[in-house]
Amino acid sequence: MPPLAVGVHAVNQAGNLMGKRVLVTGAGPIGALLIGAVRVAGAREIVAMDISEAPLKTALAMGAQVAINAAQEPDRLMRDYAADKGYFDVVFVCTGVGSVLKQTFPVIRPRGTIVQVGVNLSADIPVNALVGKEIRLLGSHRFHHEYAVAASLIRERRVDVRPVITKTLPMEQIAEAFVIARDRSTQMKVQLSFE
Repeated sequence: MPPLAVGVHAVNQAGNLMGKRVLVTGAGPIGALLIGAVRVAGAREIVAMDISEAPLKTALAMGAQVAINAAQEPDRLMRDYAADKGYFDVVFVCTGVGSVLKQTFPVIRPRGTIVQVGVNLSADIPVNALVGKEIRLLGSHRFHHEYAVAASLIRERRVDVRPVITKTLPMEQIAEAFVIARDRSTQMKVQLSFE
């Protein structure tokens, strides 16, 4: 539930998403759950980008209409979405890779919003684009009241978290769960069952 609360908080940071075009970079557990929150917030179009197929499949299951594998198609984002000063109204950067933030500036529309969710040590920001396009750049790190909102979204089945849960093991297999969870190529969230 905390990763969904992080996503809900990021959506709140971005403002009204009704009818907006949204890009989510990084489709790991937080990015995938954020996509569910973006869908509930009324986004018109959601595009997910990652470097692995497993998270991209989950992103589609969570509500993204398009999934871009940046490792296989490194130029696709620019080719498909940079024309006419950018395509997206809002971008959520859910990766800790600093260069990804820089890649979002050509694809965001003037006066669009970029919400940096993933934590990294530093990033090269094209200040001319930030100023010239009057882009809002926001950070999003914590959640407060969003935890209760996330719980309601799950309880009411408005966000189905099941696509993010890739494995469930009994508590007795905790060591194996940690080994399995390390495999980011196939796993999203590995949960323990206490039954």
